[in-house]
Amino acid sequence: MIDFFVLCKTMLELFALLCIGWFIGKTKHVNESGNNQISWLIASVLNPCLIIAAVLDTPQSQDSSIVNQAIWIGWVLYIVSILVAELFFSIKKEEHNIYKLVCIFANTGFIGFPIVRALFGDFAMFVFSVLHMPFNIIFYIYGIKQVQKNSKLSMAELFNPGLIASILALGIYYFHWQLPEVLSYICTQLGNASIPLSMLVIGISLSFIPLSIVFKNRKNYFYTFIKLIACPILFFLFAKVIPCTMLLKQLLVLSGAMPTAAMVSIIANQYNYHKEIANANVFLTTLGSMIAIPLVCTIFFPML
Repeated sequence: MIDFFVLCKTMLELFALLCIGWFIGKTKHVNESGNNQISWLIASVLNPCLIIAAVLDTPQSQDSSIVNQAIWIGWVLYIVSILVAELFFSIKKEEHNIYKLVCIFANTGFIGFPIVRALFGDFAMFVFSVLHMPFNIIFYIYGIKQVQKNSKLSMAELFNPGLIASILALGIYYFHWQLPEVLSYICTQLGNASIPLSMLVIGISLSFIPLSIVFKNRKNYFYTFIKLIACPILFFLFAKVIPCTMLLKQLLVLSGAMPTAAMVSIIANQYNYHKEIANANVFLTTLGSMIAIPLVCTIFFPML
């Protein structure tokens, strides 16, 4: 059973960090270029270290069935999510491709990792990273094609640090590899730094989005509702029928309440494809998730 006090405390801490980041951005102490550099540091160095550090202290007696389940369930989850999105957006409209990405791809790294770690511990965070390992592949195969039909797949993008760290963590887990003490210490320290920095970066990123863009399109409210309310319900139904452990069921439901991934905004801006829609939905779902996540956990976890 989830400790509701711990959950609320975690969300308040993350929201406070997000607000500090927003203030830093608004006062122009960090500009957009600097924020992009910090984001790269988190995604390419700190979060991979966090994934590896999470598995280093896992006891060898730990049941491996949950990790085995997470591998195949993750792929099923993303494939089903894409099929549902394609069905929902079967009537073709120009902006529908960006809304598909808004609904499918969640911020499981910057927001998911700290919440899972606080609620369930390091091993659960490792399982969570394995569950969402397909994100690192499917986003670059399916996601970018939605905004740029003629884009070419880059192997450097496909085999990104997040995917490599997840594969390495699986190797450490299955083969009981032991890293030198110095490397273990470095991974742990860098991984710990990723959580506060991630929330600061999200806050800074939100400060660059004009509020007029966020609130002027009423469709954004509808898709925020889809992302934070409808998706958790669908993920809950998926968790009810899928054969897996209770921890994985809880991680699945929690995944459904995560806000839209910042990567959706990044590629929309990169390819100049409905970037106002992407930015607005990242903003609204991120703020809304501060309330949606505790509600989803409180309502759905006891029903699993």
